[in-house]
Amino acid sequence: MQNISFAKRLLNICSGCIGNLVEYFDWAIYAAFSLYFAPEFFPAGDQTAQLLNNAAVFAVGFIFRPLGGWVLGNHLVNTTGFSKDDATLISASGLLAFMVIQPLFGLLSDYIGRRNLLIAFGACATPFTTPLLNLLAQPQSLASALGWYICALLITSAYSSVNTIVKAELFPVHIRALGVGFPFAVTVAVFGGTAEYLALWLKSISHPEWFAYYVSACAACALLVALTMPESKAVSELDRD
Repeated sequence: MQNISFAKRLLNICSGCIGNLVEYFDWAIYAAFSLYFAPEFFPAGDQTAQLLNNAAVFAVGFIFRPLGGWVLGNHLVNTTGFSKDDATLISASGLLAFMVIQPLFGLLSDYIGRRNLLIAFGACATPFTTPLLNLLAQPQSLASALGWYICALLITSAYSSVNTIVKAELFPVHIRALGVGFPFAVTVAVFGGTAEYLALWLKSISHPEWFAYYVSACAACALLVALTMPESKAVSELDRD
């Protein structure tokens, strides 16, 4: 492997992150303030219809490069009954904790392997998604809602902390950008971009619980993939660059 100085490596990392920083900032702003955008631009008097239209705009944007994940705020307002300000506070506090958790789980994967962490994600997300969403749907205090939210983020972190490095380790350098970027963009656009719209639509037809089963099924598929894949750290293509 070619030796690269620390300064050059740091410059490469920062250069690669700038585009994502700007992009994720745009998505995060839309996500954080979606609860406020919806009543300003979409039909008055029907909160679910407002959020459905708002989610549809978000889904279209996912086609171009998604981030995903502002389901919780709308769920807390539209289902649990929190005010928009309280829902925003819970979401922001949870995401701050999520940010701190990522490097810790990434460090853990260096010791126990990426595959084991992905298996843990699938094994926990499959049975616990439905109970967690049901708990978040119940009237409760800010502290308890935040606690259940962080529990969900702990499970998610077993995937989110290693998914990028796993994909990079699976592909040789000459096809890495295509092998990582294209499948990710397509699958997240199809599943992530439509998640909020699907959840709200199921609520509008009086079957909100079906969304939890849908997410659990997706997690079960992830578990099956993790169980059959090799340990990416052991066969890493990065060591051959």
